[in-house]
Amino acid sequence: MHIRSQRAESWAARYLQSRLTKRITLTVVTALFFGGVTWFVTEPPAGPEQVHALVGTEKVAFFRDPRVQQVFLDNGKNVQVEGAGSRDISRRTDLDKQDFLLLAGQTALDPVQDRLSGRALQPSMPWDSPLVVVTSKTIADGLVAGQAATPISGRYYRLNLKVFLDLALNKDKRWNHLGVNGDAASKRIYATTTDVCTSNSAGAFLGLVAYVLNNNSPPVDKDLGTVSAASGGQPLHQALQSYVDLQGQGQASTKNIFDDYLNGIAGPLVVVYEHQFLEASMHEPKSIRPDMALLYFEPLAQIQPTFVALSTRGEAVTRLIEDNEQLRNLAAEYGLHIGRTNHLADQLAKHDIRDLPSLSDESLGSGFSMPKNPVFEKMLTEIGGCRK
Repeated sequence: MHIRSQRAESWAARYLQSRLTKRITLTVVTALFFGGVTWFVTEPPAGPEQVHALVGTEKVAFFRDPRVQQVFLDNGKNVQVEGAGSRDISRRTDLDKQDFLLLAGQTALDPVQDRLSGRALQPSMPWDSPLVVVTSKTIADGLVAGQAATPISGRYYRLNLKVFLDLALNKDKRWNHLGVNGDAASKRIYATTTDVCTSNSAGAFLGLVAYVLNNNSPPVDKDLGTVSAASGGQPLHQALQSYVDLQGQGQASTKNIFDDYLNGIAGPLVVVYEHQFLEASMHEPKSIRPDMALLYFEPLAQIQPTFVALSTRGEAVTRLIEDNEQLRNLAAEYGLHIGRTNHLADQLAKHDIRDLPSLSDESLGSGFSMPKNPVFEKMLTEIGGCRK
């Protein structure tokens, strides 16, 4: 029995080595009953599915967070993302190679739907983040003096966009007229956005400006040539052109312009997403100076990041984003509102950030509506100078 067992074990070792070279997992249980060896052979487990996506640049950090990646892997998905401006994503020629897209809102979704008109797309919008203006309290208090802003609490203000645009489109107005001294004193009054041709935040802001200058109504084609008191006594398209020319060429993405502001390069006011400011407040609190202020537009510019699944793999990831509690909490850590839940408030409280205005607070006012896509695309090409 001893010799027979040794021979069996020797044969087992040779067999195991040969099978391992073929990359097959073997589970070996040696038994000496009936003088034989019993083998259980199993195939290797399948690896995680590869999922590829294009996402807005400011959302890349969330998807590359090791904790987020681990949740995806635990659910059999290896998610690899590439960042780009939402307007750029809509023009990419490799959409057929993507499993899902994450766009910054409706203005970026419409051209994608046009490109993929033969497919039934079901967008998902599990997150919210309004457009805001980040600046200094000195500038914010100057706007209060100019009756363009109202304090809410702490570093948070409400910006009356109509009054602000009146100041911006007045060529004679300067910051020193509002009691602001220093580097900004002799400069024109305006807020800087990203490049309207590449970035959704700039496009959404252009739509918001058009809404306000068109007497709080989304413009239709004929409105672009209409003269009204709201547009300063000039045709709407000229007023929009004046503002675009005033701010000049912007950064390609909202991430870049926010980083520039934090590094003291951009300013004195820049248009970003609220979640960028909140993310920095939680993850890099030293980058948020005590004198920084956050201004919410009146009307409120609520933006819903939009997932577009292009494959069954993309659909599975979108469902995880919607339903997985770990991912919902992690998204809140990146400053995103998860519907009307308390996820974001709970995360902010952990960092002793407690005075953020509620998006349902009446003090922030009601929202606005973007122009229909044909009119908006016309604005981009004729006013923004974007290629079709």
